[in-house]
Amino acid sequence: MKDNPHVIAGYKLGAHLVELQKPWRRIRARAGLENVRIHDLRHSFASIAAGAGVSLPMIGKLLGHTQPATTARYAHLAADPMRAASELIGNEISAAMGKTKPRLGRLDASASSAAKPPRLDEAEATSL
Repeated sequence: MKDNPHVIAGYKLGAHLVELQKPWRRIRARAGLENVRIHDLRHSFASIAAGAGVSLPMIGKLLGHTQPATTARYAHLAADPMRAASELIGNEISAAMGKTKPRLGRLDASASSAAKPPRLDEAEATSL
């Protein structure tokens, strides 16, 4: 519906769809996703965002959470971006102290989930 502001337009002009189960069953069957719930999509969305380094407050806003505790369940998924940031900072400190060569790299919070944390080569790892 062209003039409807909702992502999932309802049957009435300007309204959102209220009952999603019937269309969701058809969508799942057609896509071959028999055991996927709508909530699974929300969880995957939040998990990917957390893994990509999106802040928990932003994830909460995107999901419409009113309580930070509701979004906090995704905090453990942000471990890899935090480790990448820690390694990047540690590498820069080591370079500033003259212990290692500067490593060119930048941590970008908007990077995709495909971004990998910086890796230490064997010589760097043994010097720590």
